[in-house]
Amino acid sequence: MKNFRKSAAVLLAVVFIAVLAFSLVACGGNDGHQAVEADKIAFEIQGEKAVVTFVDKDGKTEVVYNDAYQAYYLSDLIFFLAGKGVFTVESTNTGYGAFFTKVGSVEQNSTDGVYVYFYTDVDEYKDITEYAVTTTFGTKTLTSASLGASSMELKDGKTYLVGQVKW
Repeated sequence: MKNFRKSAAVLLAVVFIAVLAFSLVACGGNDGHQAVEADKIAFEIQGEKAVVTFVDKDGKTEVVYNDAYQAYYLSDLIFFLAGKGVFTVESTNTGYGAFFTKVGSVEQNSTDGVYVYFYTDVDEYKDITEYAVTTTFGTKTLTSASLGASSMELKDGKTYLVGQVKW
């Protein structure tokens, strides 16, 4: 009987530690970062044309470009549209491609921990780690991208979105 009580006490302690560990992991979620409900810019690729939609923080939308484009990667499309005057862009070139700090009204504010972030519905570009963040555009749920805009090839029928994340 003594061994049973000892075993039960050990088992109870293990269960308590496991529950505590899982609850702490659940609280941590995605390392404390989250999508910011602010202005967004969606890029929908439809065959030979790109449809670019501004979405304000209240969810109101305005299509600002619906025409042919010349680009292979998302960063190329962003620079192409900036060259057409659709929006302004601020970026630096890194060894890995463009690092965007501003695309239109979507802007980084590192003082407040807010950064430009890319989201997509392209499965192979989605972040599949516990750090993934989602946001919505219309009826679509888009997931944070695991690649930068300079590495994401544009794919027909897919959506890419520039938003923000707060760390």
